[in-house]
Amino acid sequence: MRNNPLLEATTEPSRMLVAVPTDPRDLECLEPLVAELWTPEGLALGERVAYMWCRDGVLVSRVLEAVGRALGTAVTMRNWATLTKIHALLGSG
Repeated sequence: MRNNPLLEATTEPSRMLVAVPTDPRDLECLEPLVAELWTPEGLALGERVAYMWCRDGVLVSRVLEAVGRALGTAVTMRNWATLTKIHALLGSG
């Protein structure tokens, strides 16, 4: 949770998504996408996850569409609000 490089951009937690691939090595296919200009959105890679800032919402997000296309069905995604609640429930605060 503390290693999210896009955390400062997160003005609306429901618009920050975290993608957790089944196999963390699949994040390698996202490396070319990180080099692209996504402004006003954002994309960053963590050790085992990808962080996506979808400023205008997930329904119109170019970054979310590109990441979804690259990872296919071998991924689960959750928004930052949900992950924060899970984190608190697990006492990882």
